[in-house]
Amino acid sequence: KVEEQSQRPYVTDVIFYMKLPSQLRNQVMSLQKEFRSDETIKEMWASAEREWQLYGKLPLRNSLGIEINLNSMAETNEKIERLREQLDALAPGAREQLVDEVKSEFNMTDEHRAVLNKPADQRSDDENARVRTLNSQISNASDRIDVKVFQKAPVEKEVLARQLVDQILQLRKEMQAIDRDQGTANFKYWAQRTTAEAEDLAIDAHQKLFDATELQRKSIFDDEYRVEAKSNERMILRRGAISTFVDSFAAWAQVFVRHPELQDGDLADNLVDSLKQYRDILKITGFRWPDDFPMQATIDLRAKMAMEDDLPTTEQLEEERSAREDSSGDSKSNDGGAGK
Repeated sequence: KVEEQSQRPYVTDVIFYMKLPSQLRNQVMSLQKEFRSDETIKEMWASAEREWQLYGKLPLRNSLGIEINLNSMAETNEKIERLREQLDALAPGAREQLVDEVKSEFNMTDEHRAVLNKPADQRSDDENARVRTLNSQISNASDRIDVKVFQKAPVEKEVLARQLVDQILQLRKEMQAIDRDQGTANFKYWAQRTTAEAEDLAIDAHQKLFDATELQRKSIFDDEYRVEAKSNERMILRRGAISTFVDSFAAWAQVFVRHPELQDGDLADNLVDSLKQYRDILKITGFRWPDDFPMQATIDLRAKMAMEDDLPTTEQLEEERSAREDSSGDSKSNDGGAGK
């Protein structure tokens, strides 16, 4: 019994080898909360990125004893597609018919089909989120489709078809294991996150967010400026928390354009707290939420993903604007971030 109690619990390779990149990531995240981001912080993120990339290349054994490589999902998927092309050639048209049947089972509308057929670079963030959900549903039925394509192959080609479908199902099993273990480590997210955080754009966004928070702490909400006597032009001497928050959110919006998958995760969740700080300052100073707010697309996307962020969506802002116009007939707005 003593020996049993002294035995260490089994830790899979996926968890064990994740420790170093996770420690580097956690260290730099802690420093960013306390200090303004600089070149040292940037180098630390670059170091964390290198460790996550190395981690993704390691041969790892998961809890099922299957050797996996967290970076190999794309390569395995390509192998499956090549095998499927060979299988489909033995039963022409069968897969298309079966996929259509699966789509019918999910009650896909013409709108759903149009979004699926739309090129990825032409889809909105909302459309990409819907496509991921639809593709996931279709992917879950893939094994069943592969087997049915095999069953439709002619008798004289049954042996070859069996070999192909067996290889496909084995690779699908490996992919599912990789996907499950990627989820355990949240590998795809942190690989992308460390890459983004090591870029100048994210460092600039962090710096401005830190500055805005410091200005808020000192209750410096508005821009300080002077008016030139001759030209009557307003010269900003120092930007306040409101303007600096907006500058930061504009930079974060660019980060999310470059790395859209980060809009769902720890980074975006933390930014929600900053967005709420900005919202509260607007209430204190009497400003309204700006019509052209730089992170509005992210707020709308997270709302559609059922995130309860308690931030104004475009739909809510339009309703408020209509209500003001109906009550006062005055459509002028006092926009936050423009200064007083």
